[in-house]
Amino acid sequence: MSNAHARLSDAAALQTQGDLGRARTLCLELLTDNNIRTNVLFLLSIIETQAENYTLALQYIDDAIARTNPTPGALNNRGAILRALGRHDDALATYDRALTLDPKNADVLSNRANVLFDMGRPDDALACLDAAIAAHPALANAMASKANILFKLRRYDDARAANEQVLKIDPDNSRAWFGLGTLLAEFGDYDQAIAHYNRALASWPENPDAQFNRSLCLLRKGDFARGLPGYEYRWKKKNFTSAPRKFDQPLWDGTQDLRGKTILLHAEQGYGDTIQFLRYIPHISAGRIILEVQEPLLRLTQKNFPDITVIAQGQTIPTFDYHCPLMSLMLAMGADIANEPYLKAAARTLPFTSKKPRIGVAWSGRPTHRNDINRSIPLETFTSIFSDDYEFTSLQKDQPLPKTAQIQINDFVDTAEIIMALDLVITVDTSVAHLAGALGKPVWVLIPAVPDWRWLLDRADTPWYPTMRLYRQPSLGDWATPLAAVRADLAKL
Repeated sequence: MSNAHARLSDAAALQTQGDLGRARTLCLELLTDNNIRTNVLFLLSIIETQAENYTLALQYIDDAIARTNPTPGALNNRGAILRALGRHDDALATYDRALTLDPKNADVLSNRANVLFDMGRPDDALACLDAAIAAHPALANAMASKANILFKLRRYDDARAANEQVLKIDPDNSRAWFGLGTLLAEFGDYDQAIAHYNRALASWPENPDAQFNRSLCLLRKGDFARGLPGYEYRWKKKNFTSAPRKFDQPLWDGTQDLRGKTILLHAEQGYGDTIQFLRYIPHISAGRIILEVQEPLLRLTQKNFPDITVIAQGQTIPTFDYHCPLMSLMLAMGADIANEPYLKAAARTLPFTSKKPRIGVAWSGRPTHRNDINRSIPLETFTSIFSDDYEFTSLQKDQPLPKTAQIQINDFVDTAEIIMALDLVITVDTSVAHLAGALGKPVWVLIPAVPDWRWLLDRADTPWYPTMRLYRQPSLGDWATPLAAVRADLAKL
């Protein structure tokens, strides 16, 4: 073996071990050797794909393909890169090109199915997977991909059967055990779900989806000690709600002394997540705190935390020593933060016309939220709680109630000032719930049968907000029961 080939083998070994920096450096040194340049380019495309530098990965693989007759494997990798870039039409064309070379290539068929599903073509995606399974009946991964799509289509019985078929082929298949665990969690059987996630992790300990989903079950059960470390796997999941931040400065895990140091706290996920974990800021002893939040929360946080530096996402970040995502503060600092209001706002004068109790409502959350189909309530269903004994107003931006003038809402300062002028807030699980709770206003929250982890299980109160009351669905889709309880409690006001 020539020295260049030996060094290329070393680079491939480093890539396999996850040492992408050294693998990249070695490959770049080898690019000048025309005898191995094509193989170096292919390896660089794999390295940059792992590093999620997809634009650069595409450049490398296109350069490599241009130098040789492409194999189905090379085109399969190119399709995966294009999918990661959101270029679904180009990815589909690349997979089709690969299938002209090998029509029964199961890996290509499976990946092509994922793109078809992304494009809103679930029937075509399932047909593509059926073709892969027909060509290779003993291939577990194609069946596991089919089970995943069936789950996303809410065809739960079919998804269960597909996962069980995978386990007949491969009894230790991590994806199938994960899929069955997720089905169990969807219906509230958290103990069995955890057991299935444990089976998934037995053969793939670093399976980020299984680690993360198991953490959600543990957190729902109030097992913070075991659940919070697993929640950190959110940053290793593909297509997580928030992209992981890449900083040269180290992550603060609660052990490093912050005296004389500057820490950057950065928001993640939704507005409600940010609001909930602002509670930790007064308890952080640092030389300086920089808080980065979503733009609509900028004024609210600046008004409430005048002694720290608050910036909006996208603005230039001042120099800092450590960083921490807001939702990692509970792992760093513990869950036993004082359960008391931590935000303030002035009450706004509102155009109410009577002395009836004033109630603000929010019936839906962000449509792109992964669980919005379960947590939001159609307005025509939600209004079953309405009565002429109260004055209701919408707390949703640009969504007035019928026959009611919309109160202008530009950002969360406006929402907070409106809430402070109300007697009660009634809302689904969205940012309004967290804002009302953080302000210390009475707030009733309608919770789906499979709740977000922070609402725990089987209780009407919450450790986060002393003025909050929870109304839970007894089963998926049953909003009539908690809404009837709300009506009954309104009659007692």
